[in-house]
This record gives sequence, C-alpha cells and structure tokens, in this order.
Amino acid sequence: MILSIFSVAQIVFAPFNAYIKNKLGSKNTMLIGFFIITISSFGLGVIAVFDHSSTFLYSALTLRFFQGQGDVLLQFVGYSIICNVFADDIMRHIAYVEIAVGLGLGIGPLVGGFLYGLVDYEYTMYCFAGLNFVTMAFIWKYIPNSLNETASDEEIAELDIKVLGIEEEIKETL
Repeated sequence: MILSIFSVAQIVFAPFNAYIKNKLGSKNTMLIGFFIITISSFGLGVIAVFDHSSTFLYSALTLRFFQGQGDVLLQFVGYSIICNVFADDIMRHIAYVEIAVGLGLGIGPLVGGFLYGLVDYEYTMYCFAGLNFVTMAFIWKYIPNSLNETASDEEIAELDIKVLGIEEEIKETL
C-alpha cells in the first residue's frame, strides 16, 4: 500500500498540473515539486521513531501520497520545459530524460540499499531528503526565471484564433 499510494497520487493530481504550471510558471512548479518531495522524504525519516504500527502506516501513506504529487509535478513540468526550450530537437532531449529516469530507477534501489545497510531506514530517508534539497537549490540558482513567464488569457485567445484560422484554411484546401 505504501508503495502504490505514490502512483495513486500521480493519477489524482495529474489533471491539475497544467493549471498549477500556468499559474506559477515552470521554474516555480519545479521548486514546489522538489519542496514537496524533500519534505515528504524527511517526514519518512521522522516517522521511524513511531512505535505504533498503524500510526507509522498512515503517516507513511500520507507522506508517500504527497511524494507522488511532487513527482508528477516534476514530470509534467520537465516535459513542458523540453517542448518549449528544445523545440528543435524534442525527441533527443526526451530520450535524455528517459535515460536519467531509467538510471534513477535502476540505481536508486542500489544506493538506497547501500545507505540502509550503513545508516538504517531513518537516515537513508534523511540522505534522500538532503539530495532533493540540494537539487532544489540548484534549480533555484541555475534555472532561469524566464521559465516562469506564462501566456496571458489574451495571448492564449489570440493563439486559438490563429490555430482555428489555420484549421479553416486546411479544410478549404481539402
């Protein structure tokens, strides 16, 4: 249950990500996603001191649920950035992301298992929270604020008119 609730959260929150990204911008959405994941990972370390199994279970379910929200925010905005910044070579950059995700999924359990052997569960979670915090700091410092710029309602309406106009031209030529 603790592992699967992560995916449930991704399904629940995915429909809201476009709204969040459009209101806050790409960089801010990334920062919020990493913040949620960092706090949740830290919280998973904190709950190691709980003696009552149901308290641990419900706390872990709640924290993993929010981790899923943070993760799906990062996925969504990551692909959005690739499509906007690397429009000339989207597929190559998506492939890079997929390679990184695949490496993370493959190496993550090995690193986690190694850390767990050294420092036990609680500090393994703290290590991952720290890693997420460092990544969040790099995003804050090195990702340009220009990625927070979003289109206004007027600009979106103007684009819709252009797209509809092009569709009408296509229909006329067919």
